[in-house]
Amino acid sequence: MKTSPEPAGASRVEGEQAYQESVLALMQLKSVLYGSRVALSLKEEGCWKELTYAELSRGAKDLSDHLIRKGFRRGERIAILSESRPEWGVAFFAAIRSGAIVVPLDTKWTPAELASILSDAEPRLLFVSSQFVETARALKTQLPFLEEVILLHGGPQATGLGIKSSDPAEFPTIDRLRARGDDAVPPLQGKDREMDETALIVYTSGTTGSPKGVMISFRNLISQIRSFEALLGLSSQDLFLSMLPLNHLLELTVGFLGVLYAGGRICYSRTLYPQEITEIMRERGVSLVITVPLFLKMLKGCIEKEVRRSGILGERLFHMAFGLARWIPGRLMKKLLFRRIHRQFGGRLRAFISGGAPLEGEVAEFFDRLGFPIYQGYGLTETSPVISVNTPEHNRLGSVGRPLSGVRVRILSEEGKGGEGEILTQGPHVMKGYYKREDLTREVLDAEGWLHTGDLGRIDEDGFLYLTGRVKNLIVLGGGKKVHPEEVEAALARSSVLKEVCVIGKLSQEGPMRGTEEVWAVVVPSEALVQSGRGNPEALKGEIQRDMDRLLRDLAPYKRPSRIFISFEELPKTATRKIKRGLVLQGLEGREGLFLP
Repeated sequence: MKTSPEPAGASRVEGEQAYQESVLALMQLKSVLYGSRVALSLKEEGCWKELTYAELSRGAKDLSDHLIRKGFRRGERIAILSESRPEWGVAFFAAIRSGAIVVPLDTKWTPAELASILSDAEPRLLFVSSQFVETARALKTQLPFLEEVILLHGGPQATGLGIKSSDPAEFPTIDRLRARGDDAVPPLQGKDREMDETALIVYTSGTTGSPKGVMISFRNLISQIRSFEALLGLSSQDLFLSMLPLNHLLELTVGFLGVLYAGGRICYSRTLYPQEITEIMRERGVSLVITVPLFLKMLKGCIEKEVRRSGILGERLFHMAFGLARWIPGRLMKKLLFRRIHRQFGGRLRAFISGGAPLEGEVAEFFDRLGFPIYQGYGLTETSPVISVNTPEHNRLGSVGRPLSGVRVRILSEEGKGGEGEILTQGPHVMKGYYKREDLTREVLDAEGWLHTGDLGRIDEDGFLYLTGRVKNLIVLGGGKKVHPEEVEAALARSSVLKEVCVIGKLSQEGPMRGTEEVWAVVVPSEALVQSGRGNPEALKGEIQRDMDRLLRDLAPYKRPSRIFISFEELPKTATRKIKRGLVLQGLEGREGLFLP
């Protein structure tokens, strides 16, 4: 078993005293210090909607007064279903001040998945944006514990989606509730929060599997905030571009709480198209971006396309400079060498922070040569989420960096020092456990507090962590979304036309997704279907496609197999009849069958 050496930033550990300040004071965003500074912004209908620190703090306070008057007790749950927008932050801090636990929801989940998750969390209140009014209406009818739905902005009649409400007060907006509380009664005292209280429950599962809610404490959140402020040098001069949803813990802890704690600014983007992202970078002067490898790969393709459009001379000059940049150590010289590209990105971009999925070395090196370092990190929802990350002082391509301050990492390896094994971690970043699931908690958290990640890795002599594979079967898509194959298989197990099903992750070999995992399903049709479809393969394929579409309709689209292989041979199994996923994947090339679509 190997343990990493002193974590990155260890010299700046402030000890337990660092955790003694009021959590509520921290969550009020230092509004006195940064009151008039813009905190959050979003471009809607061609105009930037901005919220200052003072407005954010006042809005959260007024809204939390409403929640406290409604009798919210410490530990009750409040869910948020919304795209990233300034009002999301108002709802978040209002819930924290009221004493509630926040349950951030994925906007990509289907209504069935949302109902399953909420049935486990049992929130009294759901905050939604206007585009989820119909979903909220259905959930409120279906779930008896859901007492109230509050709109983050506008109203049903203002959405432009053709939504009409028979009762104008059916779902009040946060602005209406705030106005109702202004000067009507004295302001209420918020509920300060203890460090080991649960702040969030973040769900990682869906309909057919048991919902799995990760309990994140305030200690977890603050340990992440402090580490990133020190390691990345976050300051009030930084402007972060927020691309990931706020239910993604990397965005929530670093790109939201971390930036606000440092006094920085955040602008939200509703697109992942590189051309539109670079336009926002130019317009706002973005300095840092948290993103996923898929976007970086797309952005690399756009830059290369522009280079080809520049003509033969322009292309040659670029490649000469690109080759020269390999030998230039400093970022400043690279910035001068590729100043035209830097101007297109706004001229202030310091770096990208990448997580959620493995980053190809070719992509990392490409941006590094252009003078845009990518700080690749590693973590899980269960680790709040970051375990390790590369930094400006210590950035090693191919690695996922060194552990954060206070974070310990061990490798369970039989090979001794430098060997590969399962990654274990311990520290202030490790979750409290799974909500209502002590059995699952005991499976991953041992008696000494070490979290068994299920991932394989190794640590080099300088303490950098490298990922080498996964113990578990989790499929990680290019955009960072995670798919549990067992969940998809459970849905397809109800099929009357399929005898066997195995869902696997397979690397894409072509297109913009090349090198990232895709969800594949290998299925064996029933004998009855084979007999009825003999001599007519298109009819057989159509029957299987229709049945799978029906069974998978309650799963989010990203969980549904992008390719389906119909095999007429029995799938390889263990002595206990468990399908061998590895052999199924290996045998795809030589196996006879049909492809869908």
